[in-house]
Amino acid sequence: MFAKLTNEAILTFNLKNEGPLLINSGAAAKIHPRPDMSFVRTVHNGEETVYLPGSSIKGVFRSRYEQVMKALGKKACNPLDPKEKDSCNSREERTANKSRDGEQRYIKSCEACKLFGSLSLGGRLSFGDAYPVGEWKMGMRHGVGIDRITGASFPGALFDIETLENGTFAVTCKITNFKLYQLRAVLWVLEDIHEGLVTFGMGGSRGNGQMRIANDADVELVYRKYTDEAPSLEGEKKDALFGSQVNISGLKSILEALNINNKKALLDAIESEVKS
Repeated sequence: MFAKLTNEAILTFNLKNEGPLLINSGAAAKIHPRPDMSFVRTVHNGEETVYLPGSSIKGVFRSRYEQVMKALGKKACNPLDPKEKDSCNSREERTANKSRDGEQRYIKSCEACKLFGSLSLGGRLSFGDAYPVGEWKMGMRHGVGIDRITGASFPGALFDIETLENGTFAVTCKITNFKLYQLRAVLWVLEDIHEGLVTFGMGGSRGNGQMRIANDADVELVYRKYTDEAPSLEGEKKDALFGSQVNISGLKSILEALNINNKKALLDAIESEVKS
């Protein structure tokens, strides 16, 4: 499946939070003198900073991608759901896949695992960690446990939550050896994020985690074509090594280059191209 590089796309964009955001650091909060729930941190360019883990971004994209594919009537499993016995990560499926080559494993996988990967199949899409661009500001929220019987506050259950109140993160997404409908579906997810239909981190039901594509950011698509399978894109440049390459700035411009003018047209294109 990856023995030959046929095409790749690199999407670069900035994500800016529209309200409180918490990517919980988990066990790290017990080491540092910080609130009960603190934002994940790391060291970047010699300084401690908050960041968005690539795995967290990929998880958000996969969850929405599964919903899109299910809306089209296609199989898209949740590999972390123990109740889903026919998922691509189930023991039965992994055992059956041992006797299949890469192409057959791909064919037998659901639409989500074809792009994001599973325990028996490498993923075509990857995200790097996203670091802040410019200044960022933290805030503090307070919470209290609720008695499920009385509906009143639970004594002694007060906790503190550290949230990011203002920040912009540079994100890079790379898709290798993709089908055109997969690229279209990723762009669909990107639009859903920008429209506030998808949330990041903890507390989405409380209004946390709203993000959008920053107005001052570019969504850049680099498309390298080695075969004639993909359609020609407006503005592409011929190259002796890569076949063709096109750099497009702005999400709207990318959709227009793929002959997509609105989300209805995008959904229709995905539905007509995705294989059963």
